[in-house]
Amino acid sequence: MKILHLVALAFVSHISRPRGLLLIAAGFLLASGVSALLLAVPQGLRNTATSTGRDDVAMILSAGALDEASSSIGAKELNLIRALPHVARDRDGEPMVAPQFIGMAKFDRPGEGPALVQVRGIDDKTWGVLGATVETLTRENAVPGGVWVGQFASSNVPELASGNSIRFRGAEWGISGALEAGGALWDSEIWADLPSVQAAYQSPSRWSTVLVRLERATDLELLRAELTKDPRLSAVRVIRQSDYYRLHAGWAADIMLAAALGVSVLLGLGAAIAVANSLSTSLEGRRREAATLRALGFTRGSLVLSTLLEVLIISTAVSCLVILCIAAFFDGRAFSTTSGGYTIYAELEVVGLSAVFVVTYSAVIGFIASALPARRLVRGQIIDGLRAD
Repeated sequence: MKILHLVALAFVSHISRPRGLLLIAAGFLLASGVSALLLAVPQGLRNTATSTGRDDVAMILSAGALDEASSSIGAKELNLIRALPHVARDRDGEPMVAPQFIGMAKFDRPGEGPALVQVRGIDDKTWGVLGATVETLTRENAVPGGVWVGQFASSNVPELASGNSIRFRGAEWGISGALEAGGALWDSEIWADLPSVQAAYQSPSRWSTVLVRLERATDLELLRAELTKDPRLSAVRVIRQSDYYRLHAGWAADIMLAAALGVSVLLGLGAAIAVANSLSTSLEGRRREAATLRALGFTRGSLVLSTLLEVLIISTAVSCLVILCIAAFFDGRAFSTTSGGYTIYAELEVVGLSAVFVVTYSAVIGFIASALPARRLVRGQIIDGLRAD
């Protein structure tokens, strides 16, 4: 209780002399604000990656491919894949196997430079394999040779949001509807009829990837063993669909996170110095008060602890206020980055782990900044403090 009383007295002092409090708060405001914004980017990208793909769907790519776009699978491999065991069957007894073709299309973004959007050729099997993972607003009214435009792509590329058609690969494509995948990476893509995309990219008998719905999510290793046993399928490899997207976009999120943490550490050191200087100035004006409290029986330790708690309260209050403000204005805002050579969109994620980190980060800065000034406050003899101006 004594420490709480000391903290209350400190804030009463701040009210009469607010300059020190404002300078201390400004240091925390700058550090926590920049850190919260920087961390919102990798957290948003990671959320987008982890919301893409299913655990019970396997992706089959060519063995040497780094990603879908660089993969190439022929008709022979496709027919063999359809006959593999551990592949789920639909109501008609047909294997739930969906070949896809991946292409790229360039669109202009005024003032931002061109956007390279991934085009995914799909057939009717894709909807069944992915199930409720993907929804379209007007799929039942699809126009022949039309496309479905991802909600992130249409929101950020004006050319994709205007009119009833878009143009790429030298052809006009009617828009069948908007593609909604719950904020997944697919929302950054254009989906179109598979034969039309293959024709546009002059690859009528090649596919980029084959999606396979597993009988059970745990059957991936069994499917991989079947692929390994068949020498005719030695040129392909398999990966769980959800794992592929976590790895595919996860590396970009890791790089962004490392950069954000690096900047936060450097900014935190600067903020700690600024807060320490401001706190030293503020405490210097309270030396007589501290000496008086010591004369009344308060120990050096209680004064030091109360100072640390005082700064911790300021840092927590400021960082929480910063998070609330940034969340109100920036949480859910779309941003773009490049992964695999094409543009993907995600939404800033301010709350959650990012918020916990920022509050902890501010508290650490406060502890580092206040340790030395708090010790200086109680050093020396009480009589010397009572004589202070």
